[in-house]
Amino acid sequence: MVTRFKKWADVISGLLKPGGLLYIAEFHPLLYMYEFESQELQYPYGSPGKVFSDSESFTYADRNYPLESVSYFWQHNFDEIISALLDNDLDILRFKEIEFSPYNCFPHMKEIAPKRYQYGKAELKIPHIFHILARKRGE
Repeated sequence: MVTRFKKWADVISGLLKPGGLLYIAEFHPLLYMYEFESQELQYPYGSPGKVFSDSESFTYADRNYPLESVSYFWQHNFDEIISALLDNDLDILRFKEIEFSPYNCFPHMKEIAPKRYQYGKAELKIPHIFHILARKRGE
């Protein structure tokens, strides 16, 4: 089965020259297991093909902007992402998880330092962001 990440990584590989770099900084899939309002685990870690929806009353860019919309999302896991990159001639040079977000973009986030926000109990050390640096194989 060709996954959406296989297609995604194929496009990336096709756009990079040998030795070219890919840098990804994105919200961590573990964080998206939470239903942010109820603060409970609600979504699976990875769900190939399953689409979820959620009603939104604000935008992450401006929590005070009134908005009524439905957002659609799917869960992914690192096996899907990293395997797709490796299978498409990209070597992972660096992988890092960060326990805070630079944005106050979800309900119930607490500011732990200037421009550092955390969801959930601090002692759980839930990763909020991940970074991947990869290089296309070749010359």
